[in-house]
Amino acid sequence: MKNRIITILLLFCCLLATTPISAKKWRAKHTVLIALDGWGAYSVSKGNIPHIKNLMEQGSYTLHKRCVFPSASAINWASMFMGVGTELHGYTK
Repeated sequence: MKNRIITILLLFCCLLATTPISAKKWRAKHTVLIALDGWGAYSVSKGNIPHIKNLMEQGSYTLHKRCVFPSASAINWASMFMGVGTELHGYTK
C-alpha cells in the first residue's frame, strides 16, 4: 500500500516538473500549503486571527471544501495531497 502511494506521489511530482512554463505568464516560484486539521471554515469569520486573514488576503484559499469518507484526518490529508478520492488512492485506514 505504501509503495502504491509513493508511486502516485512520484508520478505527480514528475508531471509537475515536466510541465512547460510559459515565459509570458508570471508564476510563483514556491508554494506553501497551510492547512489546519479540525478547524471548521464557519469559524474563520468569527475568529480574531489577523495573521491568518492577512495570509488569506495575499494568497489563494478556499473555505468551500469537502471531506472524503471515511472522514478521518489521514485519509483526508491523503486525498488533499493527491487530489483524488479514496477510490483512486486506496488509503482508507
